[in-house]
Amino acid sequence: MIVNTRTGLLLAGTIGKTPELKFVGQNERPVLKFSLRYGSEEDGTGRRRGKFVDVDVWSGAEELDRMFAEDDAVIVTAREIKSREYNGKTYYSVSADGVYPGAAVVFRWLQQVIDCIPAGPPAAPAEFTLVDAPVPAEFTAPGDLTGHELYPGEQLSDHAPPTSAGKTTPVQMKLGDAPIEEAEDLPF
Repeated sequence: MIVNTRTGLLLAGTIGKTPELKFVGQNERPVLKFSLRYGSEEDGTGRRRGKFVDVDVWSGAEELDRMFAEDDAVIVTAREIKSREYNGKTYYSVSADGVYPGAAVVFRWLQQVIDCIPAGPPAAPAEFTLVDAPVPAEFTAPGDLTGHELYPGEQLSDHAPPTSAGKTTPVQMKLGDAPIEEAEDLPF
């Protein structure tokens, strides 16, 4: 699949052949080359033929070498797609800005990391000993609100736990604390 946006291209597909690291030019600049199968179409004989784009990865080519294999699902970002004619066929290529692995590739990488961990006996848990230490004086029980800051006009009885009958202590309202009517509260 190829998605063309204002900022560039997004190509999703599978790697057609194992990527190859090459060194090009006088400076021996590294480039990772592979073909990306982005779809298929039916030819004149009724057979399905793959559609491919040649991908060149310049940035981070050496780090990505041997990270991908044939048939790995990847997403490639690029700025533009180029085409050229050769022997009556059209070939497409991109210079990749980024290559992102599919989920199966990530799981394979994780398994490779797990396989590198040496097998051995599990580490013994640390030994803990209980100490009879006195409870600090500033510690208060969770239900005790003594010493906590209250809002102006707020009473400790406002936060009283339910009584044995399951009802809470009613809150006493003063004359000026009447609830606001809904019509006064609405912005329209």
